[in-house]
Amino acid sequence: MLGLIFCLGRFCVASGQTHDTILSQTLRPPSCEGAIRERISTIIQETIKRGEGYTVEGIKTFTRSHPTIKDLEEIKSYGQTAVPILEEYLFSDVSQEGDVALEIFGRLGGSQMVEPLKRVVEQSTSSWRREFALRWVTQAPWELALPIIRNEAETDRAPKVRALAQDLLVKYSPKTK
Repeated sequence: MLGLIFCLGRFCVASGQTHDTILSQTLRPPSCEGAIRERISTIIQETIKRGEGYTVEGIKTFTRSHPTIKDLEEIKSYGQTAVPILEEYLFSDVSQEGDVALEIFGRLGGSQMVEPLKRVVEQSTSSWRREFALRWVTQAPWELALPIIRNEAETDRAPKVRALAQDLLVKYSPKTK
């Protein structure tokens, strides 16, 4: 744990990182990737754990839990290094991990989240996950989100996903005068 703290502390000092830095601007020492991977894993697992509970009969339940603002700021501070690590979770065998990673990408916003979300929209077998990814892709610059949403409005195999995409096109298209 001390090594993780040292490595992350060195990362922040070495990169001149602030919370305002966008993912593509960050530089980090290559030796810290393992520590960053470990922290992202911990954040995802803790987010899932916060949603766990038990009924009075002792049956385990899950409620969707969201990453904290502090967690999102930390992941954002890792810069572009976080993107491939988070991408590994998008198609995880543990669907909750994929759902948390999907939400993290959406909440980070910006252009770096477009390709990972596009892959979910195009490749996920779950219509619910495709819908979720479409909603989050609206947080990207419109010129990057538009082709993805338009394609799903025309071609998605699920009528509900096509309808959502059509609705998003209407709601998020820039208004012309």
